[in-house]
Amino acid sequence: MNGLERTPRRHRLAALILLAWLGAMAWLVQRQVRGPDPRAALASWPVPPGAAFQAIHISGRHVGLASQTIDTLKDGLRVTDLVTVNLPDAEARGGRRNSTLVRARYSRNLRLRSWDSDLLAGRGRVATEGTVSGDTLLLVVVTPLDEPSETLQVTLGRPVILATAVGLLAASQGLPRVGDRFRAQVFDPFDLELRMERVVVAAESVFTVTDSAEFNTALRRWTSAHRDTVRAWRLETQVHGLPEQRWIDASGMTVLLRHPLGATLDRTAFEIANSGLRGSARPRWDTSATAPRFLGTNTPALTAPRLAVALSLVSGGPIPINTTALEGGTQRRWADTLIAEPRLGPGTLSTAPEDSALLTVPDSAIRQLAHRLQGSSVDPPTVARAMSEWVRRTITLRSGPGLRSASGVLQARTGSEPDRVTLLLALARAADWPARTAWGLARTRSGWELRGWAEVHLTDWVPLDPNQPAPLAADRIRLATGGQARLIELALRAGELRLTPVEDHP
Repeated sequence: MNGLERTPRRHRLAALILLAWLGAMAWLVQRQVRGPDPRAALASWPVPPGAAFQAIHISGRHVGLASQTIDTLKDGLRVTDLVTVNLPDAEARGGRRNSTLVRARYSRNLRLRSWDSDLLAGRGRVATEGTVSGDTLLLVVVTPLDEPSETLQVTLGRPVILATAVGLLAASQGLPRVGDRFRAQVFDPFDLELRMERVVVAAESVFTVTDSAEFNTALRRWTSAHRDTVRAWRLETQVHGLPEQRWIDASGMTVLLRHPLGATLDRTAFEIANSGLRGSARPRWDTSATAPRFLGTNTPALTAPRLAVALSLVSGGPIPINTTALEGGTQRRWADTLIAEPRLGPGTLSTAPEDSALLTVPDSAIRQLAHRLQGSSVDPPTVARAMSEWVRRTITLRSGPGLRSASGVLQARTGSEPDRVTLLLALARAADWPARTAWGLARTRSGWELRGWAEVHLTDWVPLDPNQPAPLAADRIRLATGGQARLIELALRAGELRLTPVEDHP
């Protein structure tokens, strides 16, 4: 009887083994024919593939289009970011296309491996490309229009990402939580600088966004066909002393990006964002005396011992308190009023933070020149003025886009206005003075125009402009510390700002 009971059990066990073998063989055949399960593959990526589009608005005008696309590769991710903004042309008759394009490759753990970028502005086109070797060495090749390329390198102390991937980094660590904080070493391919960004997850909310569109024949334009709700988190950070608020979804893509002094980027369907930019009338820009001018006319600035201005936004909102670039050095702020009083009094050297710009690293020739210009003088402000004047007199001004390194400018003895600033910064750092770039608006007879200059930290941050022959007076308001003075930057980050000169501060 026992033998009869064991036989069916053996049969059942054999059947189970046979079924398991058949199932394994079927899975193996499916894997060979169809490939691995895409859902399992996605689980190994820091963020999923996809695309998101935003319409860019400044002062209520639809002036641009932004997009981010993520593609999975065999060994990593490809992230493509595009920003296009229409700005007035040189005669202020219509739109001029300004755009930035970045294509980056990341490893599976979201570490930068290579990239190429393209900047198209009013002065021309500039391309850069670079690679990261083993998370320790960053190689950058800069190719200005009609200029020879230049290779720069810097040693890294930690993994690096591009500025466009901060949201992806936040999402790659799991769903963000309000109160979370993290730091990221960021490389900016357009400013060619390394910086540490400190990011705070400040809030969580739900947005309703358009995810598909249809063409309305009656209105003759694209309209929303379907709207969806998106859970999002607000990342707050400061870039060059200007606040930035970016809402991201669970995959790290932008839902809403707000520059508190400038543009707003709202997620929408591609057809709406694209047709709104291309199909609408050319933007009419504010030409009042209080508005920033997007035309680089190089009009002489109005000099004065002191400049007092009242700040306001077209939207009517308050000026953010945490706009650190507006304060310090030659500027003082009381609520929405700024006072600029340049002073270069005697003092001693002091320490202060500086950016890590690849272009301003001094070589031996620059150090020798800085030592010669210092001579026997013991007064830092006098030496700083002498350096600025030497750059202005010696470096022949050239037109055209593109940035050179300080050593390249010194060797060629020619450079653009930003190149002159780069060389002055390198001379200051060769003298062991902290130095940084700055940009903002200078007061001219025709209005507020974009300017870039250098700031050197002596007893405090003091401005020096190697493109101006006279000693710097109270003719400008600093908006950002670091980066370059570009029209697209002014539009995106301070296009809502209005400056009204006042007689006295409160």
